[in-house]
Formats: sequence, structure tokens, C-alpha cells
Amino acid sequence: MSAPTPTHPRWFVVLVAAGIALVVAALALLVLSATGVDRLPSAVFVLVVVLAALAGGAISRVLVPKLPPLGRRG
Repeated sequence: MSAPTPTHPRWFVVLVAAGIALVVAALALLVLSATGVDRLPSAVFVLVVVLAALAGGAISRVLVPKLPPLGRRG
């Protein structure tokens, strides 16, 4: 895996990972709801959140180096 580049601060990588993890968790819960799951045990909910966090971190480590460097425009 590639580490964050020097042009992307660590806080930016963390924010991207958190946003992606939130989207992944929301999509997973929507899919579970659409398949007819009305109630989730707390262990399954925690598992979904942990897997979403891991997926968000992995996706952000691939995505962030491809983004343009941060900086002021103009």
C-alpha cells in the first residue's frame, strides 16, 4: 500500500477515510434494510461499522495519492 504523499496532510487523509467509511456504512445498512432486515443485533451493527471503517481506510489510501495537491487557488 502507498503511504500518504507529502502534499496531503494526515488530517486530510483521515477526513477522506472517515467520509468514505460513513458512506460505506450507510450503504451497507441500506442494503440490509432493503433485503428485509428489520432489527440488527448490536454485534452485527458493530461489525458493519468496523468493516466500513476498514474499507474507508483502504479506499482512502488508494484514492488520496491520485488527488491533486492541496493548496490555494487563484
